Amino acid sequence: MEIEIKSDSDITAAEREQTDDCLRQAFWGLIDYHYEWSEADWHVMMRVDGMLVSYLAIVERVGAVNERPVKLGGIGGVATVPEWRGRGLASAVMGKAAAFMDDELSVEFGLLLCDETTVPFYRRLGWEIVPGPLVFDQPGGKTTFPDLTMVLPFAGRAWPQGTIDLRGLPW
Repeated sequence: MEIEIKSDSDITAAEREQTDDCLRQAFWGLIDYHYEWSEADWHVMMRVDGMLVSYLAIVERVGAVNERPVKLGGIGGVATVPEWRGRGLASAVMGKAAAFMDDELSVEFGLLLCDETTVPFYRRLGWEIVPGPLVFDQPGGKTTFPDLTMVLPFAGRAWPQGTIDLRGLPW
């Protein structure tokens, strides 16, 4: 197994096709959000024998909590193809992403959007639910996210309370 992190500008057309296919397989018929989403800045990809089996995207962003700037590493599109689930692959990819966000990107917090069904998975990896509301940009204006927000603090930081503004599209 190999986990690789690549910037979006370094992703080949074939790799983009593989990540899209991984996301389709993992989420086919499961996602009911009708939003415009951010493009990834970074791609975390796990391959087995050259086949992409687990993936996630990272978006670097300075968001805000109560208008105070907060440097975020946004996690999105956490996916493992169905036949490879239950082997700890997504946990490994999440761990690699967390280390990268802390060591290389120097973000204050990782932040992800989820529903109740995925909370136990993320909680096992050290992520915690934070109160919102959380708002983000959409073509029609600011939109409030209806589900949960989770963060992973770095360097012992405490999450500030208040309205979270992603200051851009969600991830």
